Amino acid sequence: MKITKLMLTIFLFLVVFSNCKKSKSDDTTPTFLLLYLYQQSNADFADFYPELGFPGTKTTITGSDFIGSASDYTITVGGISATGITPVNASTIQFTMPELSGYNDNTTVNITVTRSGTVLLSKTIRYRPAVEITVNQPNSIVRALSSRDTSSFFKVVVGSSADHLFNAYGYAGANLDFYYLTSPTSSVTTVATSSATDTEFKRVTPLAAGTYYFQVKHISGGNVSYKMSIANSDGVVATSTNNNVNSNGAGSYLCYDSLGTGSANVAGSCDVINAADVANRTGKCTYPSTGGITTRTYYGNGFQTSYAQFTCLTAGNGSMNESESIFKAFP
Repeated sequence: MKITKLMLTIFLFLVVFSNCKKSKSDDTTPTFLLLYLYQQSNADFADFYPELGFPGTKTTITGSDFIGSASDYTITVGGISATGITPVNASTIQFTMPELSGYNDNTTVNITVTRSGTVLLSKTIRYRPAVEITVNQPNSIVRALSSRDTSSFFKVVVGSSADHLFNAYGYAGANLDFYYLTSPTSSVTTVATSSATDTEFKRVTPLAAGTYYFQVKHISGGNVSYKMSIANSDGVVATSTNNNVNSNGAGSYLCYDSLGTGSANVAGSCDVINAADVANRTGKCTYPSTGGITTRTYYGNGFQTSYAQFTCLTAGNGSMNESESIFKAFP
């Protein structure tokens, strides 16, 4: 099916181009366009797409002649030996996905199954690393998903039990959902299943201390590349800041720190540029959007704590996505 669609696309391209091309033209544009088209079509292609596929997960592949005992078998993934090998039946074998070094994104790697020195299978599999994202910190990660390669994973370490906000953004035209596992072999917990096609976000209340493997899954729609941010009530480390100052010289009343994909700009963040007003803070509101996570800091020059909390968590009072926002009060 994949090859058929590719050939049809190339055929239509050649037909259109042949009708537009001038005679004796030396234009190499179509060659480069076809090469680009081919590369894009095969960018995420593999023979096997595991249900999970990150290190430590139980992975099942199909083939033939998987007979005998587990001790007869060797499986290598990307040149690394797998453990936990179990022939399920003659056409199915299971193993534990090994950890491969040097990969920060979903990648197609070779997989070989050998029984007693004889190669039974030599194909490719999609390897999905679980790259760690630090809560509240910016990152430069951009992940691609498609109807073919449907999942990507992040490792998240939570130091103490607290509300946490997850926000995928920077894409359009696909429905992405959230899940997490507490270990590579745990059951999967559903986090968010909205039908939005330009963002997905969810506040988990609370998220217990521990290590999580966070899954972003392509449910429907086109191929997309997305960004991912995670925050808690402490507020984000800003990549950009917008400060609102009272015109009467009474100091700041609102300041916005945005968590993007650039470098941290601590020197320009709300707490630094408003150092003289830090004791005057009344609250922080951390909320998601199609542009990522933002932390709004309130100051007593215009917002008392109760009113700040009301505007943060109650719809129709100047904030956004209030039901998924996190408020932190300052006494």
